[in-house]
Formats: sequence, C-alpha cells, structure tokens
Amino acid sequence: MEQQTILKLIKKESIDLNANIIEYFIKIGLVYFEKGEYIIKVKLIENYASSLLHQQVSFSIKNHREIIINGINITALISRSQRKLLYELIKNKDKTLTRTQLACIVWKDSSQLGYSDWALDMAINRLRIKLRLLGISSKVIYTKKNVGYGLKCI
Repeated sequence: MEQQTILKLIKKESIDLNANIIEYFIKIGLVYFEKGEYIIKVKLIENYASSLLHQQVSFSIKNHREIIINGINITALISRSQRKLLYELIKNKDKTLTRTQLACIVWKDSSQLGYSDWALDMAINRLRIKLRLLGISSKVIYTKKNVGYGLKCI
C-alpha cells in the first residue's frame, strides 16, 4: 500500500486522502504538502520509486497460447509447465490462485493422484528464475502464505 502511494505521488495521480498513509508519510518527514501537491522529501525514496516505474512489466496472451512480455514472445523460452502456470497467472492478474488450482492446471492428468506442495513451489521457483534471466523481477509472482500464488504488475 505504501509503495503504491509513493508511485501515485510520483505519477501525480489522485490519492485516497482517507488513508492514514499520507498522514504517516508527513509525520515521519517523507513527504510534505506545498502549493496543492504532495512532494517527496527523501530523494533516495523518490529515485527508487522512479526506477520502479521504469521497470514496469506488461504481460499479455496472444492467440490463446503465446505469452508476450513487454512485447516479446517468450513462449519458446519456457517449459510447458511454466507456460501453463504463467498463462493462468496472466489470465488472473492481481488475483491469488490457490495451490490446488495451480496444481490442477500443471498436472491435469495426475491431479487425482495428488501433488506435493514442494513440487509446486519448485515449479514456481523455476519460473521466477526464468523471468529473472529475462530481466524481469521475480517479485512479479507473489506468494500468499498457505494459500497460493499470484501475478502482480507493478
């Protein structure tokens, strides 16, 4: 929530003033209000948030099977199970998919036989490694402890 508020400040987007975050930022000296706008005082935070804006990632699906990241088709660069995982995560952007949902997608045929959490964790980990190799932060795939995984676009 704090990171999103900082990014909104940099992009000069409207901010929910009912939230206590702005009050907190002012109290700790992170931002101040001048001439009708909030200004970030700490240059390091502003630089970091600006760098996040330049690292934005766009995910899309073409022809119901090709995975496009920042305009580049990466379908051939990832394994079949990674494609299945990433495809579902992209379709459900900013939503958490349960471990069971993801396991059924990857191991459709063997879902009745069961799967291990470790196997799913390793599949997600390998996907994160591939994304890192492509220059994309592995943090775009987030973990919701004891629930599952999701894809967030910064």
